Amino acid sequence: MYLSCHRFVHAGELNWAGLRVAGLCVGIDKYTHAGNLNNASRDAEAMNERINSSPGCQSANLCAPATVGALLRGIRHHAQDAGLQQNPPKLFMVYYAGHGIQTQEKKVYLVPSNAHVEHLDDLEHECLALDKLLLMLRQTLDEPVRRQFGEARAIVFVVVQPLYL
Repeated sequence: MYLSCHRFVHAGELNWAGLRVAGLCVGIDKYTHAGNLNNASRDAEAMNERINSSPGCQSANLCAPATVGALLRGIRHHAQDAGLQQNPPKLFMVYYAGHGIQTQEKKVYLVPSNAHVEHLDDLEHECLALDKLLLMLRQTLDEPVRRQFGEARAIVFVVVQPLYL
């Protein structure tokens, strides 16, 4: 499904046009082995508030997960929420305000606060691969919803990572 961004954002305001959206907003400002970011946590909190203020939408905030395990557990915990399973959203957005790494092979990784990456081989153990995240969301949330409600209730997953310069 193609979703046009301009349809949902107008003059800084979110407008989901009646679409039920669930989200998880992750913000990391302080990194042990990488440069710190100034506003990532505040941006994640602001996005969380915007989603929660939209009728029929819900979001949660995950603050500064230290490891890839903590990041996965936080996202999985939110995706397994009974409310999401019983009243599934059409769109599930992970808003990740923090460092990311893209390899030459175009594989994308989300970087937890304590990740220590000295070599590309470290990425698989220290960071969360985007394809692994999407697979986990599909297995944890989308497949149970499809089994219960059918294909018409399939969930679209979107990962948003703002650019920090």
